[in-house]
Amino acid sequence: MEGINVLAERLLRKWCEGLYSHQIRETGDKRADGAFICPACGKIHGRSADAIYPFMTMYSMTSDDKWLKASEALFSWSEEVVSSADGSYINDIDSDWRGITVFALISFMDALTHHGGIMPDGFRRQLEARSFKAASYLAEHDEYKSNNVNYPISIALALYMAGIYFGNDGFIIKSREYKEIIPTVITDNALLLGEGVPREKVSGRGCRSVDIGYNAEESIPSMIRLASISDDKALMDLAARLAEAHMSFMLPDGGWDNSFGTRAFKWTYWGSRTSDGAAAALLMLSDSGHGFASAAYRNLALMERCTYDGLLYGGPDLLAAGQSPCIHHTFTHAKIPALIIDEKLAGTACDSVAAGKGVKFFPEIDTYRIWTEGFSSTVTGYDWSYMKGGHVSGGTMSLLYCNDIGPILISSMPEYSIKEANNQQVPSQDVIHECLAMRIEACVDGTLFSSIYDTQASMKRDDSRVMCEGYLSDIDCTRSSIPYSIDYLFSDDEIAIKASLKDGSLVMPVASRADEAVECSGSRISFARGFDIKVETGSYTLPYGTERIFNLVPGFQALKIVLLPDASGTIGLVIRRRTKQDPS
Repeated sequence: MEGINVLAERLLRKWCEGLYSHQIRETGDKRADGAFICPACGKIHGRSADAIYPFMTMYSMTSDDKWLKASEALFSWSEEVVSSADGSYINDIDSDWRGITVFALISFMDALTHHGGIMPDGFRRQLEARSFKAASYLAEHDEYKSNNVNYPISIALALYMAGIYFGNDGFIIKSREYKEIIPTVITDNALLLGEGVPREKVSGRGCRSVDIGYNAEESIPSMIRLASISDDKALMDLAARLAEAHMSFMLPDGGWDNSFGTRAFKWTYWGSRTSDGAAAALLMLSDSGHGFASAAYRNLALMERCTYDGLLYGGPDLLAAGQSPCIHHTFTHAKIPALIIDEKLAGTACDSVAAGKGVKFFPEIDTYRIWTEGFSSTVTGYDWSYMKGGHVSGGTMSLLYCNDIGPILISSMPEYSIKEANNQQVPSQDVIHECLAMRIEACVDGTLFSSIYDTQASMKRDDSRVMCEGYLSDIDCTRSSIPYSIDYLFSDDEIAIKASLKDGSLVMPVASRADEAVECSGSRISFARGFDIKVETGSYTLPYGTERIFNLVPGFQALKIVLLPDASGTIGLVIRRRTKQDPS
């Protein structure tokens, strides 16, 4: 395995070159020059200036003036278009959200801390003055204390960085106020709650607002960095405990299972659309064990596999599905390899992660995580709603991962909708953009009822079996009179699924890129990656033949299989990984 330093430098070069190739130059328009035009969204994203930091790292590494000029142009553009007189930054030209000031400040502080010495005096003074204004704005606006939890934690970091850099005790005191929030937003299982407000809200099933993507890529990294620069051992120990707990949701290929998260509408499999990334912070923890360095490497390697022509695509199959990359992913995540290089984190050895077996239940998200020798899986009844149709519930197997094959079942948003107009991509019209979640559904008088909308379903576990019962519900979570049950039986080499339904069908989109060979033979569907689906009770159809459907959340293509029950209303199937001894 190559060193993390090699991977980080290669990724930084790729991403910065990709960004540079999309930077607008020499038009004479101050409201355009310096920013990036997004290939997917056809517009300029307001947080483009986050790339000043990775560009300056490239300048430090190469001494090539193009990176300095690109940084200066980005700063000039941001001052012209998204900078406000009160010291804040607006999210976009058509968005007045100012919380993102914190991320600009962190990026500027990193650029100044690591590269201020090589900046021309004029540029450094401009960046310092603007950073001080941003820090002053954040210190004066307490409303962010009650917002989604990534904001107060990130502000605690940003203000501490600014306080140290400027020698400003007021910023440090305010940072401590924000840091005091951290112990109040941790569940008994060491999950971070609060990606959804009010943070004290408890759902009907006793759940709290948890989003793995934001926690892993924004909040916990900010905690780790704050603990590191403030030499706070107690906070570092707490952050390590949270990071270890969230590792239950990292997959062997470096992906994050956010199939149930409150903000899953921004799930990109490798993380979350507009956050920064986990790898640098995980490397800061690598001396404490728990496989953190290996996790950092696998996550970066996954991002590299999702990178084409210098831009990070929002999932493994976007290119195959003919979707353009949103440039937002790249200019935020480029900060992570830059930090790895600047902080010299890359020398930490890649420790290994031991595979485990067992079941863990997280009551705060009403979710089971199940591990066998061959598979890991998630079954969820989570009901904390950030938005209508935002994530699946109802005892859904929201993710099934085969350890030597990859994702087999992977949920998307139940119904793709735009919650954040500037932070979500619109699918192109030449793709079949559908829900990827396995589900039981029926249409009654023109209304779709589905198991994934049932927030009152019951779930119970018996050793290696998870059983779910409920009633098909509409997107408003209103229950019908149509009962259903789903029974999952887990073993090392196969997953047996039995569904009982009064009406409707079992829809099973199976993660499969368009170039994967699929063979249908009687009741068996074989996938070239090395697994079969055997329908043992009932029958199946392929409504689109072997043409794949796709969903931007989390960026996968899938073969859509629709299973119909037998006369008793039963569907039975087995998902089995093939071994080397198997004849097929």
